[in-house]
Amino acid sequence: MMVYFGKKQAFKDIVAPHKIVHDCVLDSMKYIKDGDKVLNNQDNIYNNFVKMEDASNTLFELLDKMQEN
Repeated sequence: MMVYFGKKQAFKDIVAPHKIVHDCVLDSMKYIKDGDKVLNNQDNIYNNFVKMEDASNTLFELLDKMQEN
């Protein structure tokens, strides 16, 4: 599969939005895992979720493109 998808531009384009999702999850987790930091950082957590959703939508669009001929 890597041979087939790896040649497509959409496959190469997934790197950046995929990284955004992971970076935002990790950033949010540092506030969430220590519960007393959640309220003080709720704006950061919310903004991370917005960024994750946008990046996730981009990822699914790119995955759809990868399936196109």
